[in-house]
Amino acid sequence: MRWNYRVTLCPNVLLAIIFSACTASSAFAQQIGKSDPQLFDHVPFDQWLKDGPREQIPFKVRTYDAELSIYQRLVTHLEMTMHGKELSHRGNTGDLVGFLQINDSSGHTYRDALKVDLTQLNPDLHKSDIMFEFDVLVLPGTYSMILALHHTGTGEYSLKQRTIHVSALKDDPIPDAWRDLPAVEILTHIEPPDPDTYFHPELKGRLHLPVSNQKPLRVELLADVTASELFHGSSTRYMRYLYALVPIIGTFSQMQLRDGAKDLATLDLTRRKVVFEQDEMKELDWTAWKKTLSASDAGVVNVGSLSKQRPKPEFLREQLARRISAHSGDPAMQVFILITSPLFLYSFDVKEEALPQNCNCRIFYIQYDSSRHDAASSRTQQVEKMLKPVNVRSFQAHSAESVRQALAKIINELSRF
Repeated sequence: MRWNYRVTLCPNVLLAIIFSACTASSAFAQQIGKSDPQLFDHVPFDQWLKDGPREQIPFKVRTYDAELSIYQRLVTHLEMTMHGKELSHRGNTGDLVGFLQINDSSGHTYRDALKVDLTQLNPDLHKSDIMFEFDVLVLPGTYSMILALHHTGTGEYSLKQRTIHVSALKDDPIPDAWRDLPAVEILTHIEPPDPDTYFHPELKGRLHLPVSNQKPLRVELLADVTASELFHGSSTRYMRYLYALVPIIGTFSQMQLRDGAKDLATLDLTRRKVVFEQDEMKELDWTAWKKTLSASDAGVVNVGSLSKQRPKPEFLREQLARRISAHSGDPAMQVFILITSPLFLYSFDVKEEALPQNCNCRIFYIQYDSSRHDAASSRTQQVEKMLKPVNVRSFQAHSAESVRQALAKIINELSRF
C-alpha cells in the first residue's frame, strides 16, 4: 500500500483540494511540525543559494496560479513531493525539512520551513510519499521562489528555483483594498481543529476599506454560528462553514468608517443565545471570540434535535428588535450586516411580529453557501419578509468573489449616508 503524507499549510476553503488536505483526519497528523522559519539558522542556506540548483534527493515541485481567497487576498499554493521509495532507503534517522524562500521585486525576503521527525514515523510509512504544502498571500507581481529539501540524517539536500507571476483581479470592485498590504505573507501551519485555522491571527496586513459616510453610523455585524441540521452532525461540514464565516467577519471588521462605531455579535439561532459580543470594535478580539467556537457543536446539536420540529429563526428577529430598541434615541443610523448559513431547513411559520415601523436603520443580509443549494435562494426572500418593514438588501454569496462583490456594494451604499 502506498500512502500520501501531506504536510499542509491551508488558507481554508480556497480550493477543494487544499480544504480536503486540511480537514481530513490523518495518521500522520502528530508528525507534522509547526511552521518554523528559524530552521533556516541550522543550515548553510545562503551557501546553497550560491551553489545553485542541486538534486541529491529527487522531489517534485508544483505551483498553482494565484486565486482570490476568502480572506479577500490573492493566494498561491506550492507543493514539494518526495517519493516514498526515496525515503525508504535513507533510513529513519534525523528529520526531513522543507524550506521555502520568496523574494519580491523590491528585494524583500520571506521564509518558512516545516519538518517531519523521521524517528517518530511508523516504519510502514517510510514507503509513503511526503508532501510539504505552503500557502502564500501575495500581491500582483513577479516573485522568485527557492524550495529546498534537506534530510538531516544523511546530510543530503536538494534545491530548486521557480519564478511565478501573479496577475491583478479583472474588474476588481474594490481596486484599492490591497493598497497597504505587504507583498507577501506566508500562512502559518496550524493543525485543525485549532480555531486559529479559521482566522490565522499571525496575519498583520489590513485591507484598505474606507467608508466615506457623512452621517454617523453604528454598524453591527451579526453572524450566525448555529451548528444547525444543515451540517448533518458533521464537524467537517460545520468547519467548512466556519472557515468561510470567520474570515468574512474579519474582512467586514476592517471597514474604516469616517464617522461611527462597529459592534460584533455571534448568534446561535436554535439555542437562542448570543454566543459572543464585542462593542466599539477597533480590532476584532480573536483571542476572546475563538474560545466560543467549536466544530464539535455540530454533533451535539444533531443528536439533541432528534424528533423535534423544524427550528424557526425567530431569535434573529428578536435580536434585531432588541438592538434597534436599545439605540432608538441614538442619532447615528443603525446598519446591520447579517451573515448566515442557508436557512432553507428552517420553518418560517413564525408569529407576525414586525420590527419597528420608523427605525433609523438599514439591514444588509448575506447568505453564505459554498455548496449552492437550490433551495437557498427562496429563503433570502423569507428573511426579507420576516424582517419587514425594515429595508433589507440581500446577497447570496457562494465564493470569495461573490463576497467581494457584496462588500463593494455595501461600502458604496454606506458611503452615501
